[in-house]
Formats: sequence, C-alpha cells, structure tokens
Amino acid sequence: MIPARGLLLLVPLLAAAADAGRLEGRLALEVEYVGEDYRSTLEFDLPTPDLPDGRVIETTVYRDDTWLPGPRLDLRFTAARGTRRLDLRSLSAINADRAQQDLGAVLEWRGEGGARWRLTGRGVIREEAHALVGHGDWNVEGEIRRDQPLGPGLLGRLEVRARRSATRGDTTSFVFDYDRLEARAGVFGAGLSSFDVTLVGVGKRVHGGDPGSYLEGGLTAGLRPPGEGRFDATLDLRLRDYEFEDETGHDFREGNVTVRGRPWYGESLALGTELDVLAADYRTEDDLYYDYLRVDLYLPGQWSDPSWRVDLGPRIRWLRDLTGGDRDYLQTGARAEISRFWGSGGFLQAGLEAGFRDYRAEEAERIDLQTLSTSLLRSDA
Repeated sequence: MIPARGLLLLVPLLAAAADAGRLEGRLALEVEYVGEDYRSTLEFDLPTPDLPDGRVIETTVYRDDTWLPGPRLDLRFTAARGTRRLDLRSLSAINADRAQQDLGAVLEWRGEGGARWRLTGRGVIREEAHALVGHGDWNVEGEIRRDQPLGPGLLGRLEVRARRSATRGDTTSFVFDYDRLEARAGVFGAGLSSFDVTLVGVGKRVHGGDPGSYLEGGLTAGLRPPGEGRFDATLDLRLRDYEFEDETGHDFREGNVTVRGRPWYGESLALGTELDVLAADYRTEDDLYYDYLRVDLYLPGQWSDPSWRVDLGPRIRWLRDLTGGDRDYLQTGARAEISRFWGSGGFLQAGLEAGFRDYRAEEAERIDLQTLSTSLLRSDA
C-alpha cells in the first residue's frame, strides 16, 4: 500500500543522517470506537381519508457501532546548525477501514533585525476501504511565515498558506478537488497581559466548475489577562461570500466568543470553565441554514497529581432559532475523563460522555407525505 512504501523509503534516509541530528520514534496502538443511536417518534399525516390520521410509529432511524483498532508509527528527525533548524516528520497509521501516510517538513531561520522565517511543507495520502464518498484523497500544502519584532513585547506576523486537495473515486457528493489560498496579518503582544489581533483573507476555488468556491474575510482576537487563574478569551468574526449559492454553500456572517479558565484552584483540585457562544446570520435561509444563537457551557471539576488527572462535570448546549422557527433545543449531559502520564512521555487517556437533546417543538418531527421535508434531521436523541 502507499503508506507502507512511503515509510520504507523514509526510514533508511533518517537513520543515515541520525549522526547529524536527533531521530525519535514512537509506536502505538490506536483504538477508535464510533457508536451512534438516534431514536425518533414519527408522526404521519396520511392523505387517504379511509385511514386514521395521526398514526404514531416509534422507530430507530439510525444505529451504528464500529471498532477501528490499528497500529500507528511516528518518526521525527531534527537538526540545527547556527540560526537554522530543520524538522522532518512521518506519521503512518492503518486500521480496518483506512490507511494514511503523513509527511511534513519545517525549516526555520533568523534574518536581519530579529526577523524569523518559517517554511512548512506537508503531504498526506489516505486510502479508505469503505468510504461513503470517495475512496481516499491526497493533500499538499505549503506555508511561509515571517515574524518581525515591532517593539518591546510586540511582534508582527505575516503568513501565506496554499493548499491543493484531490480525491479519488466518487466525487458526486460534497467532496471536491480544490485549491485554497489563505493570507494572515497579525500583531501579538506579551507582558503582564498577552493579546493578539489578526486579519484573515481566504480564497477557495473548486475544480471542474463544481459549486463551493468562495471568498472569506475575518478578524480574530485573543486576550489572556494576568493571574494564576489562566483565563483566556477569544473572538472570531467571519464573513463568507460564495461564488453562487446552492445546497453546498450559503453566504453567512458569524461571530464566536470563547472563554476558558479556572475560577478556583488548589494544590491538586480545580474548577474549570469553558464557555462558547456562537451566532450565525445567513443571507438566505432554509431548513438546514438558518440564523441561530448557540451557547455551550462545560464546568469540569479537576483533580491531578504528577501521574494522574481526572475531569468530571456537566455539559450544556442551548440553541435558539433566531428566525422564529421551531428548531430550538436544550442539550444536557456529563463528561468524565481520566488520564495517566509517564515520565518518559507516554500517556493513556479515556473519556465517556452521555447526554440528551430535547427539542422545544414536537411539530418539528411532523412529515407530510405529499411534501417530504428535512425535519427528520432534528430529533430528540
């Protein structure tokens, strides 16, 4: 397979150069479990007068349980000379459904006036045996970045990133070959408080005349106040304009505010806070794309020592349909996570999350057999 060939070619090259740098490797067994179970009560408006109206049928509309175990091998080679540093990386993973080979390279050096340059290249090849759309893909991307000191505790940054993606097999759905170009200009400050402000411009061109091409502008900002509570807040504003709108793209405006921190902490105990507020405004609306406000809140209690960490707490999500429709819901649940760390850098992590989503209006599950709608995409689960 392609991942195995790429790895066999890479190992002798890195081993031969190991005397001029540092070679590290890690072998692991990954086990991925995907389990989904959605239930819905369907209410049919029967068009035939001889049959009773409002017949209720309880059914399970979707169920899937999948285990995907497989080995993963990470290799990394680093070398530095003077003001230059080279970092090469290889990741190889395989399981019953897919195989992936990921190769990356990073070159960094210092220029005049304290400027720092960074060149990055990456290539990913993936093969899928039972994909719903496509049978694998390849992606190539490159990035150039320059950091320039602007004064005490102040840094300017310019970034340009290009990406080409192509898929093999069935491309009749929402998977397209495309090119993407992204440019960023930002200012970063460090001191008692740290902050960052970045302007973003993105252009995406889909091959073959398929829909999905767009232009996007945005602003991101972050603030980390002083203090041991480790609070940080981020703001993300985006405006996207598609070349033409259809089922794959709707122009939108979006604002996202995130706050994370520890309002209380002790020697081994702490209370964490994660708050995320997202508002979206679409130029045109339908059952899938509509204006909404979504609030996520997670309040984990944390216990930790040098080897173990346990996080446990409630998670709440509330969505409000801003169009006056009936798509509001409240989702409540809890998450537990335990982690084990070893001094050599190894770790073991396991988590469990369970919850329930309750839609405000039962009418959202009503189907008219003469005008079938997409309301089944919303169900208590």
